[in-house]
Amino acid sequence: MFIGHLPSSYLLYKLAAPRNLTDTAFRAGMLGAIFPDIDMLWFYLVDDRGHHHHWYLTHRPAVWIGLIILCGLLMYVTRTRHGLTGISFCAGALTHIAFDMIAGRIMWLWPLSDQTFTMV
Repeated sequence: MFIGHLPSSYLLYKLAAPRNLTDTAFRAGMLGAIFPDIDMLWFYLVDDRGHHHHWYLTHRPAVWIGLIILCGLLMYVTRTRHGLTGISFCAGALTHIAFDMIAGRIMWLWPLSDQTFTMV
């Protein structure tokens, strides 16, 4: 159930995020925490449930890590905090994927390997 990602990410952000995190960055993190399940639209409307939605790009950690690096570079180059909202959004997506790994299969080594990992 995708809504479960919101309260779990909220608690994680409240515990682990810096106290000076802006409201906009916090909201972006909460949006990012549910965003990877946007692929459910494709799963039901286009793919006709042909592949588990964890196989789509929105559930690939490398995508979100790459975006975090790009946002960090934006912050470095512009010498501003403009990338902080993007980093927070992507961090929220990574928490989503980490929570999905409790009972689902996630490709943490993609694109180097298609091996999946799960906790249960």
